[in-house]
Amino acid sequence: MGSFRPFLFEGKKGAFTITYFVDHKNKKIHDQRFAGDECGFLDTPVDKREFTAARDYVLELESAEGFEFCTHCHKPQLVM
Repeated sequence: MGSFRPFLFEGKKGAFTITYFVDHKNKKIHDQRFAGDECGFLDTPVDKREFTAARDYVLELESAEGFEFCTHCHKPQLVM
């Protein structure tokens, strides 16, 4: 991936951005594009769900508040 990866997260015009789905009940951070039933958020009330594209914010949740990135939707996806 080399030098292309930072471009994806810089928010430049035309750049691809990830929208994060934050599950405040289970303290999980999901990739909205790939989140599904196996992520375990189905029982999370709507008022405990948040959507954001702010990478700094989710990294702060991870480091300061003990949130974890979901292992189901943040693993590499097979594209055919």
